[in-house]
Amino acid sequence: MATEHTRAAWYAQMFEATSSAMFVYSLEGRLVDINPAACALHGWSREQMLDMSPHDFIAPESIDVFDAFRAALARGEEYWGEAQGLRADGGRFDVAVYGVGIELDGETYACSSLTDITEKVRLREKLAESQRMDALGRLAGGIAHDFNNMLSVVMCSAELGQLASDPAAVEAAFEDILAAASRARDLTTQLLSFSRSRAIRRQLVDLRELAVRVLPLIERLLPKAITMKSVFGDEPLLVEGEASPLEQILVNLVLNARDALPEGGHIAVEMRRRALEGWESQHGLSPGAYVEVLVEDDGIGMDAATRARIFEPFFTTKGCGGTGLGLASAYGIVKQHGGEIVVYSEPGCGTSFRVFLPCRDESQALSKLEAERPPPEADFTTLDVVIVDDDPLVGGVVTRTVESLGANAVLAEVANAAELVGQSGATLLITDVIMPGQTGTQLYASLLKDYPELRVLYLSGYSAEHLMRGGLLDADIEVLSKPFCASELAVAICRALAH
Repeated sequence: MATEHTRAAWYAQMFEATSSAMFVYSLEGRLVDINPAACALHGWSREQMLDMSPHDFIAPESIDVFDAFRAALARGEEYWGEAQGLRADGGRFDVAVYGVGIELDGETYACSSLTDITEKVRLREKLAESQRMDALGRLAGGIAHDFNNMLSVVMCSAELGQLASDPAAVEAAFEDILAAASRARDLTTQLLSFSRSRAIRRQLVDLRELAVRVLPLIERLLPKAITMKSVFGDEPLLVEGEASPLEQILVNLVLNARDALPEGGHIAVEMRRRALEGWESQHGLSPGAYVEVLVEDDGIGMDAATRARIFEPFFTTKGCGGTGLGLASAYGIVKQHGGEIVVYSEPGCGTSFRVFLPCRDESQALSKLEAERPPPEADFTTLDVVIVDDDPLVGGVVTRTVESLGANAVLAEVANAAELVGQSGATLLITDVIMPGQTGTQLYASLLKDYPELRVLYLSGYSAEHLMRGGLLDADIEVLSKPFCASELAVAICRALAH
């Protein structure tokens, strides 16, 4: 039988001889011992590394992994994870980390074993990139297909309207153009919701009240073989966001459940307040109060391959009958509202979608009322406006729309905007944000020096959130996102003048 001394000698030899990189740390994070394989992995000698801080040989973005590793061992738990290390020559490598606590002379140490997975990570990233490119190809194809359909309607209807002498035929052509434009706008809205680039008008929305209004309308779209049960209490379920996109989440999830019940069945819709503290963190949810929306069916269910792709735009299992945008846009809207959507499903066992949105209380609702009042109407007949947009078609239609409201409007370029503001005595500047040479915010800032009373309305094809992330706008500046209609432009002008 081996003695304690013999076993200790064996373990010491295994520590030195193993091909796995081994590290021993104190729980305070000081490196206590290291084996030759670890030295070879990093490219420093044992003496050098024992004099170094872990920050010197662990990549900065992996320090949180090191801290989590030590914290897990301090709780008596094992640790599994991935991290990135630094080499003496400045290179980097990826490792799988296994950690376990060891006792020595009554003191606990953190022992980690590292396996080089650099090639595995490279192949994984290459596969992920290939999948992203494949998804982008499907996305581009789907967008081109739908937009080409709508552009065909617009172009043909415009020509028919030009040729028509009958006022009714001209009116019909305009109606078709507006319908196609509306469909195109819905498509871009869904795509931007998926990418979380669409601006949302934040206000407090009672999801319970929204469901009471919307669910009876959705129920009319269900076949008689499908029954729907709704369960929610009497208390308000307040979230911060925009009612229309939030309605879209509910509609898309219920209609998806309907499509999963070709032979009929049951759909359940439930809403409640829920305090999240434990398991939900694995889904990216912080502890706190949420409104949980459950949409569940007992339909055909999904296999793992389908579940992995259901939120991809233009991915559909419905053949030519589906656009593949319903769940993708629901996903984007949930994310944009600071929430999370979780799906559970197995073939033949139905599907359950759970949406978690941060909950707000009634005291917050009262504080919002003043800020959400509609802007006072402006007297457009006394208004002088200078419009700047690098796209002449957009600038022209905005100018004509402003004139149709009764205001005096002039279309300018960045180079002569200051001159035209001075000549017209303009009280409002309407400008695109991103333009060649000078941004709209830079233009307005330069004009304010000479015209401190000048107000501004920004237009952009990008959302306000996107522009703020790029440092082009401050958080309190309102942007009218393209595309917009005449009535939306009028309301935005009133808001700009009241600001």
